[in-house]
Amino acid sequence: MPTFYGPWTVSATTFESFFEERFEITGSNGSDGTYYPDEDGTPLELSVDGAEWNLDMQAKLEDPEWFSWDPRRTTAVVPPQGLTVTLDAEQISHPDAIVFNHLIVLTMVSLDPEINPPWSPPPIDLTLPEG
Repeated sequence: MPTFYGPWTVSATTFESFFEERFEITGSNGSDGTYYPDEDGTPLELSVDGAEWNLDMQAKLEDPEWFSWDPRRTTAVVPPQGLTVTLDAEQISHPDAIVFNHLIVLTMVSLDPEINPPWSPPPIDLTLPEG
């Protein structure tokens, strides 16, 4: 279960799937809850803040029980957003299925100005002239 610190934006997308997916936020300052992203690819946008908060990604096949899975975590500095974490998964095995793909993707951008200062373009133009 990934843990985050401080303020972040969370953008969640998913596409049509043969099973349900959701994520839960706990330990935040007012954003705790269970979220079901739109199935048409429209992002679900949230602002989440807290000293230490957790995000639990879950799926449900045909049985009535939800199960948690550990997402693949990719961290990068993406201009102009800055510090960005992407949570997704490749193929995951489960006792009720041979293999299935998760279609939910969470893109999170840090809003903490101490670790993610506002982006500014380079002070020098480094492009080469044509010709």
